[in-house]
Amino acid sequence: MEPCHEPLTYRIGDIDPRFDISSEEVITIMDQVESLWATALDRPLLSYRQNGKVAIHLVYSDDQKRTEQEQAFSERLQTKEDHIATMRREYQRLKDNFDEQQQEYQQTLSTFNNRATAFNQLVKKWEGRKTPSKVVNRIKQMRNDISQMKAEVDRKRENLELIRNKTNATSRKLNRLVDQQNEMVATYNSRFSTTKKFNQGRYIRQGNHERINIFQFANKAQLKTVLAHESGHALGLNHVSNPESVMYRLMQQQNIFNLSLTDEDIEAIRTRCNQQAP
Repeated sequence: MEPCHEPLTYRIGDIDPRFDISSEEVITIMDQVESLWATALDRPLLSYRQNGKVAIHLVYSDDQKRTEQEQAFSERLQTKEDHIATMRREYQRLKDNFDEQQQEYQQTLSTFNNRATAFNQLVKKWEGRKTPSKVVNRIKQMRNDISQMKAEVDRKRENLELIRNKTNATSRKLNRLVDQQNEMVATYNSRFSTTKKFNQGRYIRQGNHERINIFQFANKAQLKTVLAHESGHALGLNHVSNPESVMYRLMQQQNIFNLSLTDEDIEAIRTRCNQQAP
């Protein structure tokens, strides 16, 4: 009796071209499913044949269309998030530069004010008096120094204003991006977060005819998990209670990128074949 005495054979049936996956790719994935179930009894339980007993069909459904729309929307959200992250880094760089330039400007302005005060005090001290040539020369030198420093203060102030304007403009852009992201998240949640549960695949037996219909998958790892689950039904297994199991009723907590059978999965096939654990 299949699969207890000989492998259950399967073949590849119809594949809707909208899935953008070839028969060869499905066969490769089913090779992995074969290996997965073979670990339960240390021998093959499934085998590919061109005229195999169980036909595997990929039937494009509204659920698959919805999944592809969700994937596309998620990619747009990720692009927006990446853009925001880049803009945040640019804003922080500008802000740090502004803070640094502002501190430098304040220091230069403070030095200028101190020197201007000292100059005014010196001029006032000798106002209306005969001023020695040494003091006259000192006043001239201080006037020149102050004039040069004022030009530097003006230059730093103008540069600081440019950086301030650029920082503020970047901040406004960042805020707009965040607002757009929030609107997109709200749209995403309204369209996809309340998605009803659906069957991603189904094993069907009608008389001597058996088939596995796959209706929806987001990636090859998910397709492998659905095929492994429906193949389990084709092997005669029912659902088990462990949410991490391949044969759990929902695809939820399984590690689809490193899929393995749980003790419950193995016990199910051993019970099916009346085989005791070693």
